[in-house]
Amino acid sequence: MLSRMRRLGFTTLLVVFLFTGGIVYIAGAWSPSSYAIVLEQFGVKKELVHGKPRPIRSDEWTVATPLTQATVNNQFQRYNQTSPYNEDLRIYISLPIADWGLLFKPDLWLYRLVNPAYAFSFHHYIIFAIFIIGYYLLFCTIGITKLHALLLSAILFFTGYVQYWWTILGPGYAFFPWIIVVLTKNFSLPLRLGLFYWISTSWMISVFYPPLFISLAFVGFIVLLAFHPHQLKGKTLVALGITGIASVGTVIFYLRDYLLATASTVYPGQRVSSGGSVVFEQWISQFLPVSQIYNHDSLIGRNICEISTIGAFYTLAVLVFLDYGKWQESGFSFKRGVFIVTGGILATWAWILLPLPSWVGALLLWNRIPPVRMFFAAGLLLLLLVAFLAQKLGIKVTLVRVSIFVGMTVLSWVLYKAMRSYVDQLDLVILLPILLLAVFAKRITVEQRNTALLVAALFCGFLAFGSFNPVQSAWLVFNRPQTSVTLSLDAKAAEQSNRLLAVEGFPGAILNGWGYRSISHVLPTPHLGFFRKIFPELPETEFQRIFNRYAHINLIPERQPRLLHEDAVGVPIDAFKSR
Repeated sequence: MLSRMRRLGFTTLLVVFLFTGGIVYIAGAWSPSSYAIVLEQFGVKKELVHGKPRPIRSDEWTVATPLTQATVNNQFQRYNQTSPYNEDLRIYISLPIADWGLLFKPDLWLYRLVNPAYAFSFHHYIIFAIFIIGYYLLFCTIGITKLHALLLSAILFFTGYVQYWWTILGPGYAFFPWIIVVLTKNFSLPLRLGLFYWISTSWMISVFYPPLFISLAFVGFIVLLAFHPHQLKGKTLVALGITGIASVGTVIFYLRDYLLATASTVYPGQRVSSGGSVVFEQWISQFLPVSQIYNHDSLIGRNICEISTIGAFYTLAVLVFLDYGKWQESGFSFKRGVFIVTGGILATWAWILLPLPSWVGALLLWNRIPPVRMFFAAGLLLLLLVAFLAQKLGIKVTLVRVSIFVGMTVLSWVLYKAMRSYVDQLDLVILLPILLLAVFAKRITVEQRNTALLVAALFCGFLAFGSFNPVQSAWLVFNRPQTSVTLSLDAKAAEQSNRLLAVEGFPGAILNGWGYRSISHVLPTPHLGFFRKIFPELPETEFQRIFNRYAHINLIPERQPRLLHEDAVGVPIDAFKSR
């Protein structure tokens, strides 16, 4: 059996393992969705396999998942006929619309073939699988051994930034490494360019969020420059540039109506960012991942998603235990790669920490990236750097180094938690693998020491962040039962012309996702004509300030519409009665 497994190869075994896991996952129609919050509101028993839903992930359970339901309800057509706004569903979230853009949405291909609950599960699982395989292959491209590359990929997955944003930004994370992998493979140039075009376009359409793909484009450039500089020369570079422009052009053409509609909005409009504004405590969590969190809550004021970083326990361990004495023995190409990646990291940290004016970042389009959104790029580069250093220089364990690591960990726990009466045993649990490594350091090889650090870091990352997203059956998300709540809503809709439903208490696009022509909704683009008919006497300046934006439309028991938040508008419920 073992010899047969060796013949199959490490990568093949990984694919087989993920394929087998996918069968189990999709057969159960599982997902990491927090939509159980909605099911409970409708009086439906939550079908949770593990964990609990997270209210903080509202951009998933009030926006992305309900709009996916709406697309299914509309037979995958582009315009939402079940909504009174008849809004365009070609937006920043990738939805299974039956148009030519589906070619670039491989994670959504099952929607017209199987029950949408299974397609929803497939979407989430395939994103996870291509994330794990993609980053595994990316780490392999910089010379990391296969086992270590796989452990690093899993470590990256179980970081705060990935887990806390997974259900909305997961596709943006997952497609990215494949771009670099394809460009570094020994394929013919036409094949590489074709794959580069398709993957890049799929990446940007999967979740159209410029701060993510602008920052990761920088990461891609740094990785190629540091480890594969021949890809950035002569005809290859020109061909890549032309293909990249074609990919961006395809995305802009596909989303042109959405982009034109949002360009002149008050929010998000053409937001421009300056550098800085990130507190030191958030930055330090790249090295001390759990120092600013307690039970998935933030200790530094902002919500848990906003303070997350790509913080891995492996990073600090490598910096402490690295065999720096071998630096002088290393070759020019190794040092060159280290200096380039370090430069990239310092550049991202400068944008994160320093009060740089927006024009400084304009050359790289970083003025479109809020500093807090640079943490995925910074953290990925940092993980690539420490992995590369550990692979080439090795790990050296001494009593002094163990004492330094233990001292730093305990000190961070005391400063950030113990002194504020937060007793979190996780901070101390991460010391145990290090202490065990110290005990057995003389008996294992340098490579095994690195493996031990990686396994310990993965275990701690899973322990710290793996419980955030639940495992929930998606069956009732798309095969919705009738309940006392839906019967009441049906009766209220029947009282109105065109079955228009105007009720309070259902945030986001929840009601429309359930199938109702609901006034409360999420509008990714403004619908000024619709609201101008309802509020003809509202002064134009005030009207534009309130309605010319991406908006969650909420019904309120007041006489005049008002802005509730930069992305939330309150409209009087009485304005929609008997219409």
